[in-house]
Amino acid sequence: MQTYAITVTSGNDINIIEFDKSKSYDTIKQAIGGGYFDCVRLPNLNVSMWIDDEGKLVDEPKWNHFGTALWVNEYGMTDAIAGDIIITGGVDIHGATLGLDEDDIPQILMALDNGLKVMDEYRSSVNNA
Repeated sequence: MQTYAITVTSGNDINIIEFDKSKSYDTIKQAIGGGYFDCVRLPNLNVSMWIDDEGKLVDEPKWNHFGTALWVNEYGMTDAIAGDIIITGGVDIHGATLGLDEDDIPQILMALDNGLKVMDEYRSSVNNA
């Protein structure tokens, strides 16, 4: 069975890529742009969002609006994501990172859209306050 991951750059480019769990570390590291990365569990979607561990520490952070939207959809307006991200499935019984099934992708894209709407509503309320 073929599995996938979704990459999202801080420039808002979304790509669906093939995902091979035997090469998960290299795939994640390449998608993030090298360096250190962390995993953020998104339990409502049953997926993992891998983020640049130092994304907020660079001189001019490049905010990832879609990564932030996924965070907001899960945890509310409590944080923001910077840098490129990759979204994968959960883990198997041995702890290996899994890819996404084709059926997972529409649900993730809908969560992105929901998170963007919440962010827009928040911005509107702050600007009108």
